Amino acid sequence: MANERSETSSGPESAAQARTQSAATLAHSQKEKEAQQPIYLDSAEGFRRLEESDRRSFVMLGMFFLSQETQTFCGVASSTMALNALVSKKERPLVPEWSPYCLFAQSVFFTPEVEKIAPRNGVLANGMTLQQLGDALGTFPVKVGVSHASDKSEEDFRKDATEALRGSASYLIVNYLRTSVGQVGGGHFSPIAAYHEKSDSFLVYDVARYKYPPSWANTTDLWNAMNTTDSDSGKTRGYLVVTNLPG
Repeated sequence: MANERSETSSGPESAAQARTQSAATLAHSQKEKEAQQPIYLDSAEGFRRLEESDRRSFVMLGMFFLSQETQTFCGVASSTMALNALVSKKERPLVPEWSPYCLFAQSVFFTPEVEKIAPRNGVLANGMTLQQLGDALGTFPVKVGVSHASDKSEEDFRKDATEALRGSASYLIVNYLRTSVGQVGGGHFSPIAAYHEKSDSFLVYDVARYKYPPSWANTTDLWNAMNTTDSDSGKTRGYLVVTNLPG
């Protein structure tokens, strides 16, 4: 598996499978052609949409916005942002380089519990599946809901995402295929930071900051990008809702 969980898979086992796979590929290619180009935040339109949106999640996540340390650490970086925004200071880990200050960092994400689910060396080579990231995040003091696109609808996603953006108690991380939103690359994780109702678009806080700035993605295009198959898991991509624990 290449960087950013790009798509590779073994060949079809039969002619029927080949026809089915070809039809699915053709349908996906057509959706990619129809997808709107993302609107980047550093454009006039991108900034206008932000001004017209609820910016609470944008501000809270922005306090911890970071770049993924490797090209397969998009899930790790997204999780680190969400954990810092949700978990109280007294529950954050001590990072030796920053002692005596406590903060979640990509360097301390791979605890013994996480290593059992997604070993660091494996993530360095291949990244993580949606379920792996959800299970890894679940070892920290947060509640995690894992939603595969095959089990949800576009309207379910819109509802879950807008609800997560209404306060500071939960955040949503999307797992999507870049080419379906007009970008270069394979599978990717990033948090959602805002919703613009007039254009029905979500602001993706892209953790590959060396590659793309944050961008507004049309909801249908983003949903189609999640409703794609991860060749490692054999399941569709989707999203995680990460919520703080009462206490």
